[in-house]
Amino acid sequence: MRDDFSNEHFSGTEWLSYLDGGPGAATGNEMKTHVENCPECGGFAASIGAVRAILSEQAGQLREATALSDEALDSMLTSCFSRLRSTASAEGRTRWSASEAIVLLRVLVEPICGRGTAGATIDLALRRSTASNEGSVTEGNWSLFITNFSDLMASVCGSAAGRLVNRAGFCLAVARG
Repeated sequence: MRDDFSNEHFSGTEWLSYLDGGPGAATGNEMKTHVENCPECGGFAASIGAVRAILSEQAGQLREATALSDEALDSMLTSCFSRLRSTASAEGRTRWSASEAIVLLRVLVEPICGRGTAGATIDLALRRSTASNEGSVTEGNWSLFITNFSDLMASVCGSAAGRLVNRAGFCLAVARG
């Protein structure tokens, strides 16, 4: 990690830890006391706090501006899945296997959270959903998988991503396995 915002008192890593709530009771309290008593560090901490407040406000406005209503999200997913169904019908099928549906969901969320996060989140949802089912997702535990995947996406990538997974997952027709 680069220490672009380090000063002679603390490294960038120490500042990040401090801004996240402190590394530990003793070190965190020592740094807090130092920041309260050092004009340079106190000024830096105050400016970071002001920037954080501005960015949080702007991010909130951006989220509100880009938030889709349930109806708009459903319309978008309906259109997407209609096109997928047309392609599947041309191939002579009406449903996807659970494995195929999981791949479709992964492709859906990768642009939102990246390949690694999408894969890790799906893997964890699979482990949570299949312990009593010999390690595989079927039509019988699809709802549990979608609920777990949606909850994990919401905790990792935000509620909008969780909502998208939930709605998309329940739109997919999964074949008996």
